[in-house]
Amino acid sequence: PADDDAASVFSVATAQVPVAPLTEHCEKRVEERQISTEDLQRALKHGTRTEQPNGKVRYSFNGVTVVQSADGTHTVTAIAHE
Repeated sequence: PADDDAASVFSVATAQVPVAPLTEHCEKRVEERQISTEDLQRALKHGTRTEQPNGKVRYSFNGVTVVQSADGTHTVTAIAHE
C-alpha cells in the first residue's frame, strides 16, 4: 500500500527517508538477508531508536533492525528477525 503520509506537511514519505551509505559488511548482510532499501527506510522512519553503549544507534521496526554509526554517516549492519 502507498504511504498515507506522502502528502503530509508534517512527515516525509518513507521512500524519501535517506539511508546513510552502507559499509561493506552491511552490503553483504543486506544481500544475504534479503533486506530491501524500503525495509531500511521503514526501520529508520518508524523504528524504535536505541543508543547502544558503543555509541552506535539501533532502529528496530517490523522485524528489521538497522544499526548506524554514532555520527550517523554510515549504516553498519541490518538484521531481519524471523
